[in-house]
Amino acid sequence: MKEYSANHEKPIPQLKGTKKWLTAITVSRGNEQLKIQNRLVDTDYHRVITAVKNLYMQAGMEVTVFERDYRFDTTECLVTMHSFITPHFYWHLECEYTYNYKVDYDYKDFPFENEFKGLLRAYPLDRTAHHKPKQPSFVAFYKRVLQVQDAKYQYTLKLPGS
Repeated sequence: MKEYSANHEKPIPQLKGTKKWLTAITVSRGNEQLKIQNRLVDTDYHRVITAVKNLYMQAGMEVTVFERDYRFDTTECLVTMHSFITPHFYWHLECEYTYNYKVDYDYKDFPFENEFKGLLRAYPLDRTAHHKPKQPSFVAFYKRVLQVQDAKYQYTLKLPGS
């Protein structure tokens, strides 16, 4: 039997079960309201990411970003769909066990807080995005994510050509 000297050397077990967003697609057949709402949440979720990236670049700020698409990843939670995390901002998409998409967010010293709050005013994010403060602090959470998550999901967001 092989012994492992560190947690990250252990093989990552595959989850059993179906990702909830895949089940939601099946469940939403015949439920146009659920299908449309989930599609809108997904679209607006990614629209916010694009806007935040553009705001950082327009401000000339270089930041290390963690971004991971979990949709087909069977090594993580069945409900998690996508995460986008900067030193100031956390944005996370899930498909709940009720098959509704939802977004959790948090921020600390976010230079674009006002612009972000403006993006949250529109349907469906006004109903599906929830502020979930990170514990013990946002800074500790961000640092821990960069420590434990694979470096292939981390990159520096900066102006092209710089």
